[in-house]
Amino acid sequence: MVERKQEAAAALDQQAAKKRKQLDGLEKKTAVAKGEAATFAEIEAMGKPALLGGYSVAVDEMKTLKAFGKEGVKSRGIIAGLEQQVSELLRKIAKLEKDLAQYRGMGITDSLKYHHAKQRAPQRLAETVAEILRQPPERQSPERDAPERKRMDLGR
Repeated sequence: MVERKQEAAAALDQQAAKKRKQLDGLEKKTAVAKGEAATFAEIEAMGKPALLGGYSVAVDEMKTLKAFGKEGVKSRGIIAGLEQQVSELLRKIAKLEKDLAQYRGMGITDSLKYHHAKQRAPQRLAETVAEILRQPPERQSPERDAPERKRMDLGR
């Protein structure tokens, strides 16, 4: 009875910890969104309509606008670089998944056998693998079961 209550309490503690992590993440996102909203409001408040339809901007506001503009352009460059890195990583992942598909179905014993062979005779194993992987691959001869069957049939 006491063990069940302790298990239930432990499970509730784990759930509470997960919820705290979620809450922390949401608080960070909210803080970022609030900061963005404050910056947008600051930008919108800058400048005053001029008499001829343009805007009049104070010197300090113009400096702030230039800083925001430079930051935006710099951010675009960073984003472009990150997008390129992500696309390269996705290509690498796709290639690795394709390579991994070749090894599906191989058991741990196959890997262990290779590892033991590498420990016992690394040079011979490397030469054997290189020979197997040489280009062009060797041609496999067709099996010659048919003539043997004919001989067996003739002998009856």
